[in-house]
Amino acid sequence: MGYFEEWKNKEVQAAEKRTEKRSAEKFARKCLEIGKMTLEDIAMATGLTLKRVQRLAETL
Repeated sequence: MGYFEEWKNKEVQAAEKRTEKRSAEKFARKCLEIGKMTLEDIAMATGLTLKRVQRLAETL
């Protein structure tokens, strides 16, 4: 595999991670709006850190 292919694969993987994080944050916001789960439960369900879920909760 050449340099370009390696670079492209890394860029694709980084984009996929960003998309996954945005999806997890969107789901976390929905859970926070519903208000039936603890912050810890939301963190576990989304894979986000508790600190990140707390920050999202502060923005609502």
